[in-house]
Amino acid sequence: MLLPPKMQAARFRLIQERPYLASALWALQTVEKPGLGTMAVDRRWRLYYDPAVENIWSIEEIMGILYHQTLHMLRDHANRLVNFPPDIANIAADAEINDDILAEKIKLPEETITPEKLGLPPKLLAEEYAEKIMEKQNTSSAWNSPTANDQKEGNIPQPAAGRCGSIATGQPEPWELPDTDKETPGISSAEQEIIRKEVATAIKAEASKDIGAVPAHLTRWAEEKLKPKINWRKELASVVRNAAATISGMVDYSYSRPSRRQSTIQNVVLPFLRQPTPSVAVVVDTSGSMSDNMLSQALAEIDGILKSMGLREGIKYIACDYNVHVVDKITNIKQINLKGGGGTNMEKGIEAAAKLKPRPNICVVLTDGYTSWPDNPPPKMKIIIGLINNEDVEVPRWAKKVVIKE
Repeated sequence: MLLPPKMQAARFRLIQERPYLASALWALQTVEKPGLGTMAVDRRWRLYYDPAVENIWSIEEIMGILYHQTLHMLRDHANRLVNFPPDIANIAADAEINDDILAEKIKLPEETITPEKLGLPPKLLAEEYAEKIMEKQNTSSAWNSPTANDQKEGNIPQPAAGRCGSIATGQPEPWELPDTDKETPGISSAEQEIIRKEVATAIKAEASKDIGAVPAHLTRWAEEKLKPKINWRKELASVVRNAAATISGMVDYSYSRPSRRQSTIQNVVLPFLRQPTPSVAVVVDTSGSMSDNMLSQALAEIDGILKSMGLREGIKYIACDYNVHVVDKITNIKQINLKGGGGTNMEKGIEAAAKLKPRPNICVVLTDGYTSWPDNPPPKMKIIIGLINNEDVEVPRWAKKVVIKE
Protein backbone atom coordinates (compact mmCIF):
# COMPACT_ATOMS: atom_id res chain seq x y z
CA MET A 1 0.00 0.00 0.00
CA LEU A 2 1.33 3.41 -0.97
CA LEU A 3 1.76 6.08 1.66
CA PRO A 4 -0.16 9.37 1.29
CA PRO A 5 1.70 11.99 -0.80
CA LYS A 6 3.22 13.92 2.11
CA MET A 7 4.53 10.78 3.80
CA GLN A 8 5.80 9.42 0.49
CA ALA A 9 7.65 12.69 -0.13
CA ALA A 10 9.13 12.55 3.37
CA ARG A 11 10.46 9.02 2.80
CA PHE A 12 12.02 10.01 -0.55
CA ARG A 13 13.71 13.03 1.02
CA LEU A 14 15.03 10.95 3.92
CA ILE A 15 16.51 8.43 1.47
CA GLN A 16 18.08 11.25 -0.55
CA GLU A 17 19.69 12.73 2.55
CA ARG A 18 20.64 9.39 4.11
CA PRO A 19 20.94 6.86 1.25
CA TYR A 20 22.52 4.29 3.56
CA LEU A 21 19.10 3.84 5.24
CA ALA A 22 17.34 2.96 1.98
CA SER A 23 17.24 -0.82 2.55
CA ALA A 24 15.45 -0.43 5.87
CA LEU A 25 13.06 2.28 4.68
CA TRP A 26 12.00 0.38 1.57
CA ALA A 27 11.53 -2.80 3.62
CA LEU A 28 8.68 -1.18 5.59
CA GLN A 29 5.30 -2.62 4.66
CA THR A 30 2.55 -0.03 5.09
CA VAL A 31 -0.85 -0.45 6.74
CA GLU A 32 -3.47 2.32 6.76
CA LYS A 33 -5.08 2.65 10.20
CA PRO A 34 -7.67 5.47 10.39
CA GLY A 35 -8.25 6.67 13.91
CA LEU A 36 -4.82 5.61 15.14
CA GLY A 37 -3.79 9.23 15.46
CA THR A 38 -0.12 8.53 14.81
CA MET A 39 2.51 6.57 12.84
CA ALA A 40 3.90 3.42 14.44
CA VAL A 41 5.86 0.30 13.48
CA ASP A 42 5.46 -3.25 14.74
CA ARG A 43 8.14 -5.86 15.38
CA ARG A 44 7.70 -7.27 11.86
CA TRP A 45 8.51 -3.89 10.33
CA ARG A 46 4.98 -2.95 9.28
CA LEU A 47 4.31 0.81 9.31
CA TYR A 48 0.84 1.78 10.57
CA TYR A 49 -0.35 5.28 9.80
CA ASP A 50 -3.43 7.42 10.27
CA PRO A 51 -3.95 9.49 7.06
CA ALA A 52 -5.15 12.36 9.27
CA VAL A 53 -1.62 13.03 10.56
CA GLU A 54 -0.75 14.54 7.16
CA ASN A 55 -2.72 17.57 8.30
CA ILE A 56 -0.90 17.75 11.65
CA TRP A 57 2.81 17.24 10.89
CA SER A 58 5.09 18.93 8.38
CA ILE A 59 7.19 16.94 5.89
CA GLU A 60 10.24 17.67 8.08
CA GLU A 61 8.49 16.23 11.14
CA ILE A 62 7.34 13.14 9.22
CA MET A 63 10.96 12.67 8.04
CA GLY A 64 12.07 12.86 11.66
CA ILE A 65 9.48 10.29 12.70
CA LEU A 66 10.51 7.88 9.93
CA TYR A 67 14.16 8.31 10.92
CA HIS A 68 13.25 7.72 14.57
CA GLN A 69 11.33 4.52 13.74
CA THR A 70 14.16 3.30 11.50
CA LEU A 71 16.55 3.58 14.44
CA HIS A 72 14.17 1.46 16.55
CA MET A 73 14.39 -1.12 13.75
CA LEU A 74 18.17 -1.01 13.42
CA ARG A 75 18.90 -1.00 17.16
CA ASP A 76 16.61 -4.02 17.67
CA HIS A 77 14.71 -2.52 20.61
CA ALA A 78 11.95 -5.10 20.17
CA ASN A 79 14.27 -7.87 21.35
CA ARG A 80 16.35 -5.80 23.74
CA LEU A 81 13.45 -4.43 25.80
CA VAL A 82 10.83 -7.17 25.59
CA ASN A 83 11.19 -8.03 29.30
CA PHE A 84 10.36 -4.50 30.53
CA PRO A 85 6.82 -3.11 30.95
CA PRO A 86 5.84 -1.82 27.49
CA ASP A 87 5.26 1.83 28.46
CA ILE A 88 8.65 1.98 30.20
CA ALA A 89 10.36 0.13 27.33
CA ASN A 90 9.01 2.61 24.78
CA ILE A 91 10.04 5.67 26.80
CA ALA A 92 13.52 4.23 27.40
CA ALA A 93 14.01 3.37 23.74
CA ASP A 94 12.87 6.84 22.69
CA ALA A 95 15.25 8.48 25.17
CA GLU A 96 18.18 6.50 23.72
CA ILE A 97 17.29 7.44 20.13
CA ASN A 98 16.22 11.07 20.56
CA ASP A 99 19.37 11.83 22.51
CA ASP A 100 21.28 11.14 19.28
CA ILE A 101 19.01 12.46 16.56
CA LEU A 102 18.12 15.78 18.19
CA ALA A 103 21.86 16.48 18.28
CA GLU A 104 21.69 16.20 14.46
CA LYS A 105 19.10 19.01 14.43
CA ILE A 106 16.44 16.61 13.16
CA LYS A 107 12.94 18.05 13.53
CA LEU A 108 10.48 16.03 15.63
CA PRO A 109 7.02 16.84 16.98
CA GLU A 110 7.03 18.95 20.13
CA GLU A 111 6.12 16.23 22.64
CA THR A 112 9.40 14.36 22.26
CA ILE A 113 10.98 12.31 25.03
CA THR A 114 14.55 13.22 25.94
CA PRO A 115 16.80 12.20 28.84
CA GLU A 116 16.70 15.81 30.03
CA LYS A 117 12.89 15.80 30.26
CA LEU A 118 13.08 12.56 32.23
CA GLY A 119 15.64 14.04 34.59
CA LEU A 120 18.20 11.45 33.51
CA PRO A 121 21.78 11.70 32.19
CA PRO A 122 22.45 11.60 28.42
CA LYS A 123 24.23 8.91 26.40
CA LEU A 124 22.84 5.87 28.23
CA LEU A 125 21.53 2.65 26.69
CA ALA A 126 17.78 2.03 26.53
CA GLU A 127 18.13 -0.74 29.12
CA GLU A 128 19.81 1.69 31.52
CA TYR A 129 17.07 4.27 31.00
CA ALA A 130 14.43 1.60 31.64
CA GLU A 131 16.08 0.61 34.94
CA LYS A 132 16.35 4.24 36.06
CA ILE A 133 12.72 4.98 35.13
CA MET A 134 11.59 1.99 37.18
CA GLU A 135 13.67 3.23 40.12
CA LYS A 136 11.98 6.64 39.84
CA GLN A 137 8.56 5.01 39.81
CA ASN A 138 9.39 3.01 42.90
CA THR A 139 10.72 6.01 44.85
CA SER A 140 8.30 8.73 43.76
CA SER A 141 4.55 8.21 43.63
CA ALA A 142 4.23 11.66 42.02
CA TRP A 143 6.32 10.75 38.96
CA ASN A 144 4.22 10.20 35.83
CA SER A 145 5.50 8.95 32.54
CA PRO A 146 5.03 11.25 29.52
CA THR A 147 2.73 8.63 28.01
CA ALA A 148 0.47 8.74 31.06
CA ASN A 149 0.25 12.54 30.77
CA ASP A 150 -0.64 12.23 27.08
CA GLN A 151 -3.49 9.88 27.92
CA LYS A 152 -4.85 12.17 30.64
CA GLU A 153 -4.75 15.27 28.46
CA GLY A 154 -6.11 13.55 25.36
CA ASN A 155 -3.08 14.47 23.25
CA ILE A 156 -2.24 12.65 20.03
CA PRO A 157 0.04 9.70 20.94
CA GLN A 158 3.10 10.76 18.98
CA PRO A 159 6.04 8.60 17.93
CA ALA A 160 9.22 9.67 19.69
CA ALA A 161 6.94 10.34 22.71
CA GLY A 162 6.38 6.79 23.89
CA ARG A 163 3.87 5.58 21.26
CA CYS A 164 5.92 3.77 18.63
CA GLY A 165 4.42 0.27 18.48
CA SER A 166 5.99 -3.08 19.26
CA ILE A 167 9.13 -2.12 17.32
CA ALA A 168 10.17 -0.32 20.53
CA THR A 169 8.87 -2.80 23.10
CA GLY A 170 8.64 -6.26 21.51
CA GLN A 171 5.08 -6.55 22.82
CA PRO A 172 2.23 -6.25 20.29
CA GLU A 173 -0.35 -3.49 20.53
CA PRO A 174 -4.05 -4.44 20.20
CA TRP A 175 -4.29 -2.68 16.82
CA GLU A 176 -1.32 -4.49 15.25
CA LEU A 177 -1.81 -7.24 12.68
CA PRO A 178 -1.02 -10.81 13.73
CA ASP A 179 2.30 -12.31 12.64
CA THR A 180 0.33 -14.79 10.54
CA ASP A 181 -1.41 -12.14 8.42
CA LYS A 182 -1.10 -13.30 4.80
CA GLU A 183 -1.82 -10.02 3.04
CA THR A 184 0.80 -8.03 4.97
CA PRO A 185 3.12 -10.63 6.56
CA GLY A 186 5.90 -8.22 7.46
CA ILE A 187 9.60 -9.04 7.55
CA SER A 188 10.94 -12.12 9.34
CA SER A 189 13.61 -11.75 12.01
CA ALA A 190 16.17 -13.45 9.76
CA GLU A 191 15.43 -11.03 6.91
CA GLN A 192 15.62 -8.12 9.35
CA GLU A 193 19.14 -9.15 10.36
CA ILE A 194 20.27 -9.28 6.76
CA ILE A 195 18.86 -5.78 6.15
CA ARG A 196 20.62 -4.48 9.29
CA LYS A 197 23.91 -5.86 7.98
CA GLU A 198 23.24 -4.31 4.58
CA VAL A 199 22.57 -0.92 6.17
CA ALA A 200 25.68 -1.21 8.34
CA THR A 201 27.79 -2.01 5.27
CA ALA A 202 26.34 1.00 3.43
CA ILE A 203 27.05 3.25 6.43
CA LYS A 204 30.68 2.16 6.60
CA ALA A 205 31.11 2.67 2.85
CA GLU A 206 29.60 6.17 3.04
CA ALA A 207 31.69 7.06 6.10
CA SER A 208 34.90 5.92 4.37
CA LYS A 209 34.19 8.15 1.35
CA ASP A 210 33.49 11.32 3.32
CA ILE A 211 34.54 11.71 6.95
CA GLY A 212 31.72 13.34 8.86
CA ALA A 213 29.07 12.45 6.28
CA VAL A 214 27.48 9.94 8.65
CA PRO A 215 26.46 10.76 12.24
CA ALA A 216 28.86 9.33 14.82
CA HIS A 217 26.17 7.22 16.52
CA LEU A 218 25.39 5.43 13.25
CA THR A 219 29.07 4.87 12.49
CA ARG A 220 29.56 3.32 15.95
CA TRP A 221 26.49 1.14 15.46
CA ALA A 222 27.68 -0.07 12.04
CA GLU A 223 31.18 -0.89 13.29
CA GLU A 224 29.77 -2.92 16.17
CA LYS A 225 27.25 -4.64 13.90
CA LEU A 226 29.87 -5.75 11.41
CA LYS A 227 32.64 -6.56 13.85
CA PRO A 228 33.34 -10.30 14.11
CA LYS A 229 34.46 -11.52 17.53
CA ILE A 230 37.06 -13.83 15.99
CA ASN A 231 40.12 -12.74 14.03
CA TRP A 232 39.36 -14.99 11.07
CA ARG A 233 42.39 -13.85 9.12
CA LYS A 234 44.60 -15.17 11.92
CA GLU A 235 42.40 -18.22 12.50
CA LEU A 236 42.36 -19.32 8.88
CA ALA A 237 46.08 -18.71 8.49
CA SER A 238 46.64 -20.90 11.55
CA VAL A 239 44.50 -23.66 10.07
CA VAL A 240 46.45 -23.48 6.81
CA ARG A 241 49.73 -23.77 8.71
CA ASN A 242 48.59 -26.62 10.93
CA ALA A 243 46.14 -28.52 8.77
CA ALA A 244 46.41 -27.65 5.11
CA ALA A 245 49.88 -29.20 4.98
CA THR A 246 48.25 -32.60 5.27
CA ILE A 247 45.50 -31.66 2.81
CA SER A 248 47.28 -30.12 -0.12
CA GLY A 249 50.70 -29.12 1.21
CA MET A 250 51.57 -26.09 3.23
CA VAL A 251 53.45 -24.85 0.21
CA ASP A 252 53.36 -25.97 -3.36
CA TYR A 253 55.68 -25.48 -6.31
CA SER A 254 54.56 -23.36 -9.26
CA TYR A 255 56.20 -22.28 -12.51
CA SER A 256 53.78 -19.37 -13.07
CA ARG A 257 56.63 -17.03 -12.12
CA PRO A 258 60.36 -17.70 -11.52
CA SER A 259 61.94 -18.32 -8.15
CA ARG A 260 63.76 -15.48 -6.39
CA ARG A 261 66.86 -17.71 -6.49
CA GLN A 262 66.75 -18.03 -10.29
CA SER A 263 69.66 -15.62 -10.77
CA THR A 264 72.01 -17.97 -8.88
CA ILE A 265 71.51 -20.91 -11.25
CA GLN A 266 71.98 -20.95 -15.02
CA ASN A 267 70.17 -23.14 -17.59
CA VAL A 268 67.64 -24.48 -15.08
CA VAL A 269 64.23 -22.90 -14.41
CA LEU A 270 63.42 -22.97 -10.73
CA PRO A 271 59.79 -22.92 -9.52
CA PHE A 272 58.72 -20.62 -6.74
CA LEU A 273 56.98 -21.72 -3.55
CA ARG A 274 53.39 -20.59 -3.11
CA GLN A 275 51.05 -20.91 -0.17
CA PRO A 276 47.64 -22.18 -1.29
CA THR A 277 44.51 -20.20 -0.39
CA PRO A 278 42.19 -22.44 1.62
CA SER A 279 38.72 -23.08 0.27
CA VAL A 280 36.12 -22.56 3.01
CA ALA A 281 32.58 -23.75 3.60
CA VAL A 282 30.48 -22.20 6.37
CA VAL A 283 27.57 -24.10 7.89
CA VAL A 284 25.11 -21.87 9.78
CA ASP A 285 22.73 -23.34 12.33
CA THR A 286 19.33 -21.87 11.39
CA SER A 287 17.33 -23.97 13.84
CA GLY A 288 14.66 -22.59 16.17
CA SER A 289 17.08 -22.48 19.12
CA MET A 290 19.21 -19.84 17.38
CA SER A 291 18.00 -16.43 18.58
CA ASP A 292 18.04 -13.29 16.45
CA ASN A 293 21.13 -12.10 18.30
CA MET A 294 22.90 -15.40 17.64
CA LEU A 295 22.05 -15.24 13.94
CA SER A 296 23.28 -11.65 13.90
CA GLN A 297 26.60 -12.75 15.38
CA ALA A 298 26.82 -15.61 12.86
CA LEU A 299 26.40 -13.06 10.04
CA ALA A 300 29.16 -10.91 11.54
CA GLU A 301 31.49 -13.92 11.64
CA ILE A 302 30.69 -14.80 8.01
CA ASP A 303 31.45 -11.21 7.05
CA GLY A 304 34.80 -11.55 8.81
CA ILE A 305 35.57 -14.79 6.95
CA LEU A 306 34.64 -13.22 3.61
CA LYS A 307 36.93 -10.27 4.23
CA SER A 308 39.74 -12.63 5.19
CA MET A 309 39.25 -14.74 2.06
CA GLY A 310 38.79 -11.83 -0.35
CA LEU A 311 35.67 -11.15 -2.39
CA ARG A 312 37.03 -12.93 -5.46
CA GLU A 313 37.45 -16.22 -3.60
CA GLY A 314 34.12 -16.24 -1.77
CA ILE A 315 32.94 -19.13 0.36
CA LYS A 316 30.45 -21.97 0.14
CA TYR A 317 27.47 -21.23 2.39
CA ILE A 318 25.17 -23.87 3.88
CA ALA A 319 22.02 -23.12 5.93
CA CYS A 320 21.01 -26.09 8.03
CA ASP A 321 18.56 -26.81 10.85
CA TYR A 322 17.51 -30.47 10.99
CA ASN A 323 17.88 -30.53 7.21
CA VAL A 324 20.05 -28.69 4.71
CA HIS A 325 18.04 -25.86 3.10
CA VAL A 326 20.60 -23.77 1.21
CA VAL A 327 23.91 -24.61 -0.48
CA ASP A 328 25.38 -21.70 -2.39
CA LYS A 329 28.56 -19.80 -3.14
CA ILE A 330 28.53 -16.28 -1.71
CA THR A 331 30.86 -13.30 -1.87
CA ASN A 332 28.71 -10.95 0.22
CA ILE A 333 26.46 -11.33 3.27
CA LYS A 334 23.60 -9.80 1.24
CA GLN A 335 23.44 -13.14 -0.59
CA ILE A 336 22.71 -15.11 2.58
CA ASN A 337 19.38 -16.90 3.00
CA LEU A 338 18.74 -17.87 6.64
CA LYS A 339 16.12 -20.48 5.82
CA GLY A 340 15.26 -22.85 8.65
CA GLY A 341 13.63 -22.69 12.06
CA GLY A 342 13.15 -26.37 12.87
CA GLY A 343 15.21 -28.88 14.86
CA THR A 344 19.00 -29.14 14.84
CA ASN A 345 21.35 -31.57 13.13
CA MET A 346 24.74 -30.17 12.19
CA GLU A 347 25.85 -33.63 11.04
CA LYS A 348 23.86 -33.07 7.86
CA GLY A 349 25.44 -29.66 7.34
CA ILE A 350 28.95 -31.09 7.65
CA GLU A 351 28.02 -33.97 5.33
CA ALA A 352 26.76 -31.45 2.75
CA ALA A 353 30.06 -29.56 3.00
CA ALA A 354 32.04 -32.80 2.51
CA LYS A 355 30.07 -33.57 -0.68
CA LEU A 356 30.96 -30.26 -2.32
CA LYS A 357 33.20 -30.43 -5.36
CA PRO A 358 35.93 -29.53 -4.95
CA ARG A 359 35.85 -30.44 -1.30
CA PRO A 360 36.60 -27.44 0.98
CA ASN A 361 39.83 -27.53 2.97
CA ILE A 362 38.07 -25.97 5.94
CA CYS A 363 34.50 -26.18 7.22
CA VAL A 364 33.36 -23.59 9.80
CA VAL A 365 30.18 -24.48 11.73
CA LEU A 366 28.44 -21.60 13.51
CA THR A 367 25.96 -22.94 16.07
CA ASP A 368 24.68 -22.76 19.64
CA GLY A 369 25.97 -26.31 20.05
CA TYR A 370 22.71 -28.11 20.78
CA THR A 371 23.22 -30.78 18.16
CA SER A 372 24.68 -34.19 17.53
CA TRP A 373 27.99 -34.52 15.68
CA PRO A 374 29.39 -37.12 13.27
CA ASP A 375 31.30 -39.97 14.91
CA ASN A 376 34.23 -39.40 12.60
CA PRO A 377 35.49 -36.31 10.78
CA PRO A 378 35.20 -36.06 7.00
CA PRO A 379 38.56 -36.92 5.41
CA LYS A 380 40.80 -34.09 4.25
CA MET A 381 38.63 -31.34 5.71
CA LYS A 382 39.47 -29.37 8.86
CA ILE A 383 36.43 -28.57 11.06
CA ILE A 384 36.17 -25.38 13.15
CA ILE A 385 33.11 -25.19 15.43
CA GLY A 386 32.15 -21.65 16.44
CA LEU A 387 29.98 -21.92 19.56
CA ILE A 388 27.86 -18.79 19.91
CA ASN A 389 27.29 -17.84 23.56
CA ASN A 390 27.76 -21.40 24.74
CA GLU A 391 31.26 -22.24 25.95
CA ASP A 392 30.16 -25.24 28.05
CA VAL A 393 29.14 -27.46 25.14
CA GLU A 394 31.54 -30.28 24.29
CA VAL A 395 32.59 -30.73 20.68
CA PRO A 396 34.30 -33.73 19.03
CA ARG A 397 38.03 -34.05 19.67
CA TRP A 398 38.71 -33.92 15.95
CA ALA A 399 37.25 -30.40 15.66
CA LYS A 400 38.67 -27.07 16.78
CA LYS A 401 36.38 -25.30 19.25
CA VAL A 402 36.11 -21.49 19.17
CA VAL A 403 33.79 -19.68 21.58
CA ILE A 404 32.00 -16.63 20.17
CA LYS A 405 30.61 -14.32 22.83
CA GLU A 406 28.26 -11.45 21.93
